[in-house]
Amino acid sequence: MTRPKAPEGREARGEPPVLVRHLERLAEAGLTAKVTGAVVLGFACGAALGDDVGWVEPQVRSVLLRLFALPGEVFLALLQMMVVPLVFASIARGIAQFEGFAVLRAVGMRFFAYTLFTTVCAVGIGFTIATFVEPGTMVDLSAVAIAGPMPAVPPEGAEPLQDGSLLDTLIPRNPLRAMVEGQMLEVVSFAGIVGIAMVSVERETVAPLLDLLRATLDVCMAIVRGSMRLAPIAVFGLSLQAAATAGLAALGGLALYVLSVLAGLGTLLGVYALLLRTLGRFPVGRFARAAAKVGTLAFSTSSSAAVMPLSIRTAQDDLDVRPEVARLVVPLGATMNMDGTALYQTVATVFLAQVAGVDLGPGALLMLIVTILTASIGTPSAPGLGIVVLSSILHTVGVPTAALGLVFGVDRLLDMARTAVNVTSDLAACILVDRTLPASESQVPPSSP
Repeated sequence: MTRPKAPEGREARGEPPVLVRHLERLAEAGLTAKVTGAVVLGFACGAALGDDVGWVEPQVRSVLLRLFALPGEVFLALLQMMVVPLVFASIARGIAQFEGFAVLRAVGMRFFAYTLFTTVCAVGIGFTIATFVEPGTMVDLSAVAIAGPMPAVPPEGAEPLQDGSLLDTLIPRNPLRAMVEGQMLEVVSFAGIVGIAMVSVERETVAPLLDLLRATLDVCMAIVRGSMRLAPIAVFGLSLQAAATAGLAALGGLALYVLSVLAGLGTLLGVYALLLRTLGRFPVGRFARAAAKVGTLAFSTSSSAAVMPLSIRTAQDDLDVRPEVARLVVPLGATMNMDGTALYQTVATVFLAQVAGVDLGPGALLMLIVTILTASIGTPSAPGLGIVVLSSILHTVGVPTAALGLVFGVDRLLDMARTAVNVTSDLAACILVDRTLPASESQVPPSSP
C-alpha cells in the first residue's frame, strides 16, 4: 500500500491530507498505549530487580540488566544516527522555500521576533523551575550508567563551553567536521547560512538541491519511523534498568521531572494568553476554544506537521487570520516555533546534569541557552525527534548521553504535551503577526515547494 505523499512546501491545504494523515496516526495510536504499558511494566520489574528488594543475586542482576538494555541501546543509536542529516535538511530546506527576501521582510521579522521572545521565555521558565525544584537530586548518580560507562571528563564537544568561544561555534570554520562530531549548534548555523544563500539564488538553479534536501528528509523520516517499531521494547528495557539501578528513589525524581515540565508548559500557555490580550487585543476565551481542537489532535499525533492543514484552516476560519498570513506562518512555525520543545529540553538538560553531577557554570549556561534556542527552532516536527536532538544538547554541555535512558521512558507523554503547546504557539503567532501587519504588506504569496 502506497503511503500518501507528504505535502510539499509544508503547505498541505485542503481536507484530504488532514483525513489521510489523521487515519495514519490513528493506525499508529496503539504505539502510545504500548509505550505507556512498557514504562509501567519496566519500572515495576526494575524495582523488583533492584537492591532495595534483593530478590536477585548481584551477578545475575548485572547480566539481566545488560540484556534488557540492549534493545534500548540499538534504538537510541538509530535515532542519534539521524540527527545531523535530519536537522540540516529540515532547516536549510525550510528557509530556502521562500521566494525572495520581500516575503522574509514582510512576515519574517515579526514572526522571528515572536519566536525569539517566546523561546527565550520558555528557556527561562524551564531553567527556573528545574533549578528551583531540583528533581535530579533525588536520583542516584549511578542511574545514568545505562548505555555505557560515564566519562570521567566532559566530551570534546563541551570544550567551547569552557573557553567561551561562542563566535567560533556559531560560525563553523569546518562544517564537515561539525557534522562528523555531531556539533549541533554548528550544524544548525551552517544549515541556516545555506538556506539563506539559497534564497538569493535563482529558483531553477537551486531546484536540484531542494529536491535532494527533500529526499534526505524522506529517507531520514523512514528510518525514524522504522526505529519507532522498537520503541515499546526499548522503553521497557531502559525503564527496567533505570529503576533497577537507581532504586525506588529514582521514581520520585522522575515524577518531579515530569511535573516540572508540565508546570512549565502550563506557564507558557499563560504567556500566550497575556500576549494575545495585551498586544493582539484578541479574546483569550475565543482563542482557547479554537486552539483546543488543534491541540487535541496534536496531542494524539505528537507532530506539528500532521496538524498543519487543520491549523491553517482554524487560523483562517475561527481566528480571522488572513489566508496569506496563515499559510506562511503555520508552516514556518511547524519548523521553527518550538516553545514547548525548548522548555522540555531545558528542564531535561538541567535534570540530567543534576543527576550526572555536571556543574553548569556561567559559560555552559550561556551555551546551553543558545544551543537550546537553535536546536528547538531546528527540531523537525515529527514524533519522537525531540529526544534525538536532546542527545546532541547533552553532548554539547558535557552531560553523558547515556543518561537519556533515564528520561526516555516518560518522553512519549511529554512529547505529546509539548507538541500541543507548540501548535498553540503557532496559532498565537498567526494572530499577533496578522494584527501587526499592514494590509499592503500582507499580500505575499504562500511558500512554494
